[in-house]
Amino acid sequence: MSAKYVVFTVLLFCSATVQAEFAPAAPDDGGLTPFLEALGNNAETYHTLLMNHLSENMTVDDVIMFRSELLPEVTSPYDITSQQGNGAPFNAGCNGCKVAISALRALVRLFGKKYEDISSALNVLCHVLMNAQGYQGRIICPNILPNYGPKVVYIVQNGKMGVGETCEFINACPANTETQDKEGTALKTSSSSSRSSSSSSGSSSSSSSSSSSGSSSSSSSSSSSSSSSSSSSSSSSSSFKRHHPKRDVYKVVQLADVHIDFDYAEGAAVECNLFVCCRKNYRGKGKSSKYGEYTCNPPPRTVELFLEKAAKLNPDVLLYTGDSPPHHLWYEQLEEHMNTTRYLGEAMHRKLPGVPIYPAIGNHDAFPSNLYYVPDPDTQLLHDTLVETYSSLSEESGKNMHKGGYYQEQLAPRLRLLTYNTNYGYENNWFNILSQSEDHLHNMQDFVEDALKTARNDNNKVLLMGHHPVGTGIISFEEWVTRMCTEYHDVISLHIAGHKHTDLFRLFRASPDAWASSVQFAAPSANSYSRINPSMRVYEIDRHTNELVDFVTYHMDFSDIGSGAEPEIKQVYRASEEYGLTDMSARSWHQLAISMLSDTPALNKYENNFGTGVAANLRDRRCEEGDVTCHNNRVCQVTSSTLRQRWECNTNGVQIPTDPTPAPTDCVSSCLGLANGEYQSCQGCDVYVTCSHGNTYDNRPCPARLVWDDVIKRCEYTSTTCRQRHRRSADVIDGDEERQVQSKGTVKF
Repeated sequence: MSAKYVVFTVLLFCSATVQAEFAPAAPDDGGLTPFLEALGNNAETYHTLLMNHLSENMTVDDVIMFRSELLPEVTSPYDITSQQGNGAPFNAGCNGCKVAISALRALVRLFGKKYEDISSALNVLCHVLMNAQGYQGRIICPNILPNYGPKVVYIVQNGKMGVGETCEFINACPANTETQDKEGTALKTSSSSSRSSSSSSGSSSSSSSSSSSGSSSSSSSSSSSSSSSSSSSSSSSSSFKRHHPKRDVYKVVQLADVHIDFDYAEGAAVECNLFVCCRKNYRGKGKSSKYGEYTCNPPPRTVELFLEKAAKLNPDVLLYTGDSPPHHLWYEQLEEHMNTTRYLGEAMHRKLPGVPIYPAIGNHDAFPSNLYYVPDPDTQLLHDTLVETYSSLSEESGKNMHKGGYYQEQLAPRLRLLTYNTNYGYENNWFNILSQSEDHLHNMQDFVEDALKTARNDNNKVLLMGHHPVGTGIISFEEWVTRMCTEYHDVISLHIAGHKHTDLFRLFRASPDAWASSVQFAAPSANSYSRINPSMRVYEIDRHTNELVDFVTYHMDFSDIGSGAEPEIKQVYRASEEYGLTDMSARSWHQLAISMLSDTPALNKYENNFGTGVAANLRDRRCEEGDVTCHNNRVCQVTSSTLRQRWECNTNGVQIPTDPTPAPTDCVSSCLGLANGEYQSCQGCDVYVTCSHGNTYDNRPCPARLVWDDVIKRCEYTSTTCRQRHRRSADVIDGDEERQVQSKGTVKF
């Protein structure tokens, strides 16, 4: 019995690495879940299979001792009708996790088992498990186990968490409500000064004048949960057509999840009984095209087309949110892994000369994939490779990259880039079992908080970049991200991610019944694996206000890829027009999300973009038919920034905020009782107030010649809500005429 568990535990961790991103049509599924459930429900089968290989390694006394260690932790895996300790029905995945972790801890810590002791048995079980699920075990098993097995055993040897705590931490078991309530309270009440910072601040701060705030105000007033939508001007089913003024914009190109495959072979199998295909030695059906397939990672020629297109868009900066190596995890080798990262970075600089290019670390950039850990030599080599390859990184950023994969750069006057490392919050990075109590994680969190605070003090805006979007990761980490995004919503003008390969957004709220005060956008991937039309995105930032004004998404349509013609990269949609948004504020995106509760065409438009227009990616036909539960679950995904929020939303329904925001004719001098957001200051039309958790930040200046408009919640050339006695003329970008804008004086409403 004991040998079965230690073998299966290491195996399921390795197998989950292969599975983690295999179901992008349902991107929040996969990972450990199917393998933990297999252990929880079918332990006896795997026990019988492996006893012939391992029984000689343990004495009868050892087995008895092992069982005494295991039984206090979990319910018997053979009694699937039993109840868990809290009275909840049996949860096979949770139970499987507790059995596996308990067994592995006992064998590694009590009996001194090493990876080498169980490697041959692991290979046998791997073949059986993979072949039973329809995958080619002969290819996967011999190569993937040596990369992951020793590191998983090391984690078990050194981890300090208990069994149940570990399973909750990696989201295998539902989080204990009481525990999470305490953690949530601690996160809300903590401040950036709660830990002594040992990180450096990166780029020098700018003392130029403040930019305006485009975040919409949020509401702390509660509203009863309802499946019907409140009225919204953001409905995508409307005939709204936005007029685009001639703005002077700062162009930010985002590439995500390239996963370039140097061994892609034209004419190779497209269906191969592996998680990814199109290599010469993979047997199966179909023949791959010259440029790629929906079941494969792209060849270099396809990636080059994307970089050439990016250059034609004349960007001011290119942000790469990570994941360069391909998904063939069973063939990963350290040197090839780093060479892929190096090649892609050098190709970006070659195709876009003179354009600053900045990377974030993806989970596949680590070696082996998913296992990022600063003290690990393989992770240190990754840091070295990134710093050497991306020449745009300053010396200070290079130092911070080595400390934990984070940094900041000054992009333009009053505009900074802040990159944080989301691998610390990735549930399939099991090194986080160790990292969560170590200084390198805490140093990164201190660095981010200090950088945001400094940016606010210097009247700078921040572009925030990470690899993983929120909503499915380690709950404590994502609660920290949520606190940062709500507390500094006035500083963060754009927050981007990738990883899911699909097109989505997530909202951050200060409380469950509040309007969102911050939003995160995850761009679809630049590779076609998992049935995605390869994509890229361009964000447009107003150079005067440093606020996001719109974004445009491009696709390479693979629907006719077999024709052999070079595929074109075309604009698919502009966000403001596609969804009928008057601005890019978090509140506008929240209104769109609420409209999707009852507006089936609006939801279907989002679903279509989510899957990049590939019909097979429509996640649930019930939504298309207007099913209320399906609509609720989709909106819960959008409005939840932590997995715990999503569980609660799916159970209780979407909470629709009411709006106690002061009327636009009122000015604000105190934030007591007001929701997070920006308001008209009583000090003048060309200044505004930021409210953050009851704190008042008044007299924040608009950029020169701009004034605050309390309806659209940003600084503009004219205001519909504030007038002053003294005026001066100024040129405007939109049109050739001059308009009168208000200068500082007595405020009139």
